[in-house]
Amino acid sequence: MLYNIPMPSYQELQKLHPKFVYQTYSYELTQTNELVCRFTYQLQNGPQFQHLVTYQQVSPELFALQKPELINNLVFNLGLAEMFSYWKLAASPTIEIKTGNLSSAQIKFWEILLQNGMGEYFYRNDFICQPQFIYTTTSSSTVLSANKNSPTYNFGVGIGGGKDSAVMVSLLQQKDISFANLIMRPSSPAAIEMAHLNGRPTYFITRQFDPQLFTLNQKNYLNGHVPFSAIFAFASLLAGVLYNIDNIVVGNESSANQPSLKWRERDINHQYSKSTKFEQDFQEYSTKYLIDNVNYYSLIRPFTELKIAQIFCSNPQYFSIFKSCNRGQQKNVWCHQCPKCLFVFLMLSPFIDEQILTTQIFDHNLFEDENLLTIFKQLLGLLPTKPLECVGSIEESQLAFYLTVNKYEAEGKNLPALLQQLKDEIFALPVDWQKRQQELLADAKLKI
Repeated sequence: MLYNIPMPSYQELQKLHPKFVYQTYSYELTQTNELVCRFTYQLQNGPQFQHLVTYQQVSPELFALQKPELINNLVFNLGLAEMFSYWKLAASPTIEIKTGNLSSAQIKFWEILLQNGMGEYFYRNDFICQPQFIYTTTSSSTVLSANKNSPTYNFGVGIGGGKDSAVMVSLLQQKDISFANLIMRPSSPAAIEMAHLNGRPTYFITRQFDPQLFTLNQKNYLNGHVPFSAIFAFASLLAGVLYNIDNIVVGNESSANQPSLKWRERDINHQYSKSTKFEQDFQEYSTKYLIDNVNYYSLIRPFTELKIAQIFCSNPQYFSIFKSCNRGQQKNVWCHQCPKCLFVFLMLSPFIDEQILTTQIFDHNLFEDENLLTIFKQLLGLLPTKPLECVGSIEESQLAFYLTVNKYEAEGKNLPALLQQLKDEIFALPVDWQKRQQELLADAKLKI
């Protein structure tokens, strides 16, 4: 049954679809050495959905060593993370879990993730929903260990194609540590190029959505941001088992902790599932309920975005490869118009020659585009809200602005339009710039 009202309200959708059900999960290792995980979800009075997650290049010998209980539990929990993409269609007030083992303590983790990881979704759709979870068991599964072959990879690096991925790879290469690339598809061409450049083994995890999801979106069912990094976290634990990896690392920096805005007395953070809070909650959940010898954490958490940009600029081999623009990701381009493009341009500006920045990475100087003035003010904290994007803190943006202006003036160059227009306002801020520079560009000890 499809809802036919041109613009249904969330109340109408919830009334029509009062329950969302996670029905079943299953998995099989195919003759082509792919582990195919299948998840079935049901929207009450609506369609049933089939969602697939496929792990390629799985070793049958290593897979045969694993306890079925371990694989079952990891696949089941991955299905819990993936269900948000379908639940968001109608924000059903009840979520029923018909399969797998869950305790009340585990349910609290999922309630927190739904409220915070879906915060932007609630904000953009202008409502709050706290669904009731119904689950058939009250016990959790036993935590098990993955059986490892020798040798193992010390690290599996989540490669997204941005500067964070490049920095993680360069840091591990400097220490000559064994690692493999993990790429979740659909992926950007930049991620594949980056993995090819570092020459290490690459493993792909592919997500396949039920086409009905997009059909309902076209019929004005609800849509919005889901906590992708949380989905990758759960998917990566199973990857650690399947690919003989001890530590899964991602590139979430310290500034991911800063909310984008305040709404209805709630902090809305586009990057919640990249935050320290989520990482800590996930680590606790994993060690208590999932697996005890595959770790997940952000390798560059101690660094700010500005420090990461500084390190990145010492790796010119990635200049023409990396892409961070969400709009242009699949086309492997920078759109030059969005908050992410302007933010990356700003972060790199203090550390890289203008000609290189505007030819090898971008195709012009974004500081000359006055259409970006409002976005620039948001990044710099001159307007009430930050963009709902994966951008750094206001303090980082302000310091990058300060350093960039000083760089232009030291080189005897005229300031581009946006820098000239906002210079007096930023330089008048009551900031100890030297102290801020020391804090935001400080070195840190990494967990390697």
